Amino acid sequence: MPRIATRAAIYCVALGALVACTKPRASAPLAPSPVAVPAPVETAQPSRQLVRRGRIGVQVTSLAAASERLERSANGFGAQVTRAINPSGIAVVDVPSMTFLSEIPTDGFIACGMIMSDADHVVIASSGSGGHIYTLDMTAESLTDRGVVGAASWHSFVMTPDGARGFGSSPLSDEVVVIDLTTTPVTRLASIRFDQTPGVGSNQPDAFGGGEPIYGNVLPVGLRAAGNVAVVNAHNLELRSIVNLASPAPFNPMTCGPVGAPTGPGGCAVHGVTPRPRR
Repeated sequence: MPRIATRAAIYCVALGALVACTKPRASAPLAPSPVAVPAPVETAQPSRQLVRRGRIGVQVTSLAAASERLERSANGFGAQVTRAINPSGIAVVDVPSMTFLSEIPTDGFIACGMIMSDADHVVIASSGSGGHIYTLDMTAESLTDRGVVGAASWHSFVMTPDGARGFGSSPLSDEVVVIDLTTTPVTRLASIRFDQTPGVGSNQPDAFGGGEPIYGNVLPVGLRAAGNVAVVNAHNLELRSIVNLASPAPFNPMTCGPVGAPTGPGGCAVHGVTPRPRR
């Protein structure tokens, strides 16, 4: 049964003029959350998108390419596109015409934080209030406010396959925040702190991957400032292993790119990690 019968729509977030669906339309703001904890706002590097086509995830580099791939799929599924965002909001775009339809406001931008829950719903986390959790209903094109986390900073979000536990990265405090997603509002359970490289801000967990819940109990964490990848047991929250992949280098915390010219030296030693499930 097609999820959206009248049109194929994508939900995207955009960095300035780099994406076609700009010029958000005015819409009523969401009711304020009872907790409002300011947090430093980061933007993810605007280098990839994730397109959902049925049950297949493909990475593309432009909305035009996303449209082309979606047009070749005649199975009637809707689609979702996520991309680095600034300053806030989710754009709804008609896929066949690639026409901007509307904007759904959010509390801050959504970097690496749109995880498919089922065919019709996505759990998302925006940067406002140190992590603001929502559920996006893609049929009704509406958000359900599930509360805020209150982390020191915010970058990425992922969750377990059952949707019961979430994880949010707080790079500037070197920690991953553990979230109970079964409560209303959501509850901050614990923090996993990374201090293998001495000094606050010397590890900086950032992107977990994109679009999908974690596989099993394996939570991979890229530590962009240290050049390390850590593997955490998502059930008991114990660090299973950590490996160095690259030497630390100066980077722009807003883009994860080099300091200075985009083609200059440096940049995040590690940015994002996605495991390949065992078969």
